[in-house]
Amino acid sequence: MQRRHQNDISDLQSRITRLTKQKDEQKAQESREESTKLKKQIYDLSEENADLKRTLLETQTNISLLQTDLDRLKNDFADQNAQHEREKLLLKTIIEESTGYSNQIQLLNEANKSLYDSNDSMRFALTNIENEKKRHSSPNPPKEAPVITYSRFAAEDDPYNKYSDVASWANRCKDSGVSLPRSLGYSDIDCSASDFGSEQSHSSDEPWEGSVSYINSETETMEARSEVDGRIKWTPSRPVSRSGSTASSKRRLPAFTPKKEGLTIGEGSQSSSPIYRLVLAGDAGSGKSSFLLRLCLNEFRGDIPTTLGVDFQMKKLLVDGDYTTLQIWDTAGQERFRSIAKSYFRKAHGVLLMYDVTSEASFLNVRQWIDEIKV
Repeated sequence: MQRRHQNDISDLQSRITRLTKQKDEQKAQESREESTKLKKQIYDLSEENADLKRTLLETQTNISLLQTDLDRLKNDFADQNAQHEREKLLLKTIIEESTGYSNQIQLLNEANKSLYDSNDSMRFALTNIENEKKRHSSPNPPKEAPVITYSRFAAEDDPYNKYSDVASWANRCKDSGVSLPRSLGYSDIDCSASDFGSEQSHSSDEPWEGSVSYINSETETMEARSEVDGRIKWTPSRPVSRSGSTASSKRRLPAFTPKKEGLTIGEGSQSSSPIYRLVLAGDAGSGKSSFLLRLCLNEFRGDIPTTLGVDFQMKKLLVDGDYTTLQIWDTAGQERFRSIAKSYFRKAHGVLLMYDVTSEASFLNVRQWIDEIKV
């Protein structure tokens, strides 16, 4: 019995040992499987993490590119706004200039129409005067005042004495220059026919009123001694009546009638006083026209229009007891008139450059004007 009991105990112990061993092996197998599973999960998570990192990097790169594009669009938008503002300002300036040109063209058309009417009136009156003169054979017919033309030809007879009355009348009357607004008026200047002397006073029964305007001709042929190729035209603002004439008293007649072309007073005036040509140059809006009016007419104006082409004034000065005449040309400062202004520099005795003290650009452009004058 005891031996059997020992054998049973031995069998039980061997079974217990075998079961324990199996249990340990099973635990080891489960641990290996679980470790393999965990490794696989870790690998999958690592791959997913790498993908997320790549996606994040691409997203950050796209954000940087989008930010760059956004900044570029902002800059383009700002530039377009600035360009739009400049274009609006330029368009506004062009519209203002176009309006001014339209007004000036309208004034020119009205002046041209008035000149045509005056020309017709003058021809009609001259025809009637000739008819009356032939009909009555008057010993002292009304004389025709000549058109005074400054030219390079010699004066006939004694031009200084012949036109001294006319010159004194022109000095007492306010010169309108060649600026368009002043040369278009018909009642700017009041002068009577008695200012011309006794020879002209007897041919009119009432004072004549009008404005003197200078019509510029080709500037290339002008001489350095201020010999001006042009003609001084006088346009009346009141009708003229003549004794013994059948012409209608309601029709306006000019003070000067074309008698003979080519009459000169240049030689007489040059013998009395020297004439020097002075050209005003500078950017547009620098005050050249204001300076010219202040110097020649002693006037200040706030509504001076932009000079188109050139303007012209005469100024007499007493220097060291001798009379000197300044022939002052006001040139346009716009870029499109630079070629016109250059022709006036060639025969000028002096050039006065002007700039606006409130504009730095006009002061810096003085060098460019100096270079153009030297050329």
